[in-house]
Amino acid sequence: MGVLDLVDLAFGQPSRITASVYAGRTGVINVEREAQMSGRSHDKGVLILTGYLGERFAQQQPFALSASVCFEQSYEGVDGDSASSTELYALLSSLAELPLTSRWP
Repeated sequence: MGVLDLVDLAFGQPSRITASVYAGRTGVINVEREAQMSGRSHDKGVLILTGYLGERFAQQQPFALSASVCFEQSYEGVDGDSASSTELYALLSSLAELPLTSRWP
């Protein structure tokens, strides 16, 4: 969820995040960073989630992983810890081959 901030009004705007996980050794590719559309907080968050994945899944043997995470249809900058934590959920969903679901009231 992004925040759309107008002059006198701010509200949440849903965002779709795509995560693709496949065999390899590249690690996590932050598409927003590669496109120079992410801020320092978001870049740091992605590095932290990459460390978490290594700590969680690569204690006994190397974790040969390539992954790509991307905010779909996002043409503005991406920043913040909540953005990277949501990307972690998408990556874990892709690894487990289980969809994340949300229920809107």
